[in-house]
Amino acid sequence: MSELVIEYIFGQNNYSLKPFLNSFWINNISTYRQEIGVHQRKEKGVGVNSRSPSLLSRKPAATIRDRSGELVGVVFVELRSLFAELNLGTHAYFQRMYIIDSFRNASLAYRLNQTFLEGFVPAKRPRDHRANNLIVEISNPRLQNSYIRKYLNRLGFRMLGTNTLNEEIWHLALDSTYNM
Repeated sequence: MSELVIEYIFGQNNYSLKPFLNSFWINNISTYRQEIGVHQRKEKGVGVNSRSPSLLSRKPAATIRDRSGELVGVVFVELRSLFAELNLGTHAYFQRMYIIDSFRNASLAYRLNQTFLEGFVPAKRPRDHRANNLIVEISNPRLQNSYIRKYLNRLGFRMLGTNTLNEEIWHLALDSTYNM
């Protein structure tokens, strides 16, 4: 584990990272989509619908590299406009995380998430000033448990409910600043 390097990168113009990210997604996008699809039930439930059709940007925010320098995990954030009925403002960041299966474990996911949050929450300048919330959608039923709920509560997240895909929707209020 100590041979893995976790790094916060949101807002950095690290052009040398782009080929690594492209390679990571070329190798893993179909598995990522398949895993997301498995966890997203097709049942129509009652709850919060946080899905918004208007993706404005998607940016990497934190990475994990193995000893050879290859990416094995990434946190990325999507800036989206929100539906007014959510009462969360006009825009929010949606957090996504993916660690390739051969490296995936709870300790590593925790370390990656902590690195991301420690960098992202206080970083007002590189974030879009319209986004007042960080939203996490938990689609994996194994992660919809009391341990994860306590963890998110300790971090300051509040549960909004579930969406039509039976994902738990959590939000964290963000301080924002207007950049001129």
